[in-house]
Amino acid sequence: DDCDLLGQSRTTSLTLHLNMSKQIAIICTSADLMGDMPTGAWMEEVATPYYALKAAGVDVTIVSIKGGEVPIDQGSLAGDFNTPDCVKFAADEEAMAALKNSVKLSEEHANSLDGIYLAGGHGTCVDFVDNALLTKTIETQYAAGKPVAADCHGPIALCGCVKPDGTPLVKGLNVTCFTDTEEAAVGLTEKVSISHLPHSAD
Repeated sequence: DDCDLLGQSRTTSLTLHLNMSKQIAIICTSADLMGDMPTGAWMEEVATPYYALKAAGVDVTIVSIKGGEVPIDQGSLAGDFNTPDCVKFAADEEAMAALKNSVKLSEEHANSLDGIYLAGGHGTCVDFVDNALLTKTIETQYAAGKPVAADCHGPIALCGCVKPDGTPLVKGLNVTCFTDTEEAAVGLTEKVSISHLPHSAD
């Protein structure tokens, strides 16, 4: 999956912003249901950045909205979706311990972290939306020139965010996400409507 980088340097790779002293959080959903549909975080979108960041030499913390065990969408463990990184993660005691004992998102994260990555999965459509604490964390990180990245459904958290000048955070930026066509293909367009959110992606 593509990953959106909204850091101070818009076109450089995430690893160029990092060094061994940096603390990066993978922020995950805590929602295991979207309406009556079981959901959660998408495993590849946790596992792949986890190992990419580790390889870059940074400290990685798995954070979630409520803390504790991060629910995983079981669809992400089926067939070809269960990538080598997913298999590696499932067999990695340290990684699985971090996933099952994630740190609860808190006020201090807005300033203490050196960057954030918003993992995808349909669960984000439940608890990344209208989440004042997550919005503040994203806005503070972005205003400080720190990298803000999001994948798949993770960018839904950006819809209500603004830049320091009050304009929508994504205004004038290239942002990728799970597309309307993809959503229609899985029959979930109505469940993930964000028409009520305060800002568009103009």
